Amino acid sequence: MTAYEIRYKAGETKKLEYMAACSQQSDIRNRIVQTCKDIDICSNRMQTLINSSEKIYPSIERLEPIVYNTTTVDNAASKNPNVALAMQQIENAGIEYKLESSRMLPDFKIGFSSQTIRGTQDVGGITRTFGTGDRFNSIQFGVSVPLFFSSSKSKIKVLIIKVKNKSC
Repeated sequence: MTAYEIRYKAGETKKLEYMAACSQQSDIRNRIVQTCKDIDICSNRMQTLINSSEKIYPSIERLEPIVYNTTTVDNAASKNPNVALAMQQIENAGIEYKLESSRMLPDFKIGFSSQTIRGTQDVGGITRTFGTGDRFNSIQFGVSVPLFFSSSKSKIKVLIIKVKNKSC
């Protein structure tokens, strides 16, 4: 017999208080049953996740935190093929960035050619015979300066965004 039942029978409380206490008691029982069902559901999920044949329940004992060795975690991450792929993509985007940046710089060209002409040639009205020892050399110099930078700047902005998105 509960305390509220004894008080009700002794006449200390009214019927309304007795009914409220009974209602609270049944609510608490329902919550206990619901909590037990929630624990069973979580146990079944854990059992499925780790592919175990035994039911898994939370430990009542105090759990000690596991200290992770950061070098082991870094080493494991470096062996992950997805991480390696992402690192390669970041490196490629960096190389593309340097390439696009270099396209905005002036370009210098120097060329040298050497040629042999054998046989007779008319040079300034005089016929001359040239042999294998006669060489004709030429040198070329060139400078090309880009005039329009907007497309290169846009490509550089895209590459900066790519690098930032891949590294996050």
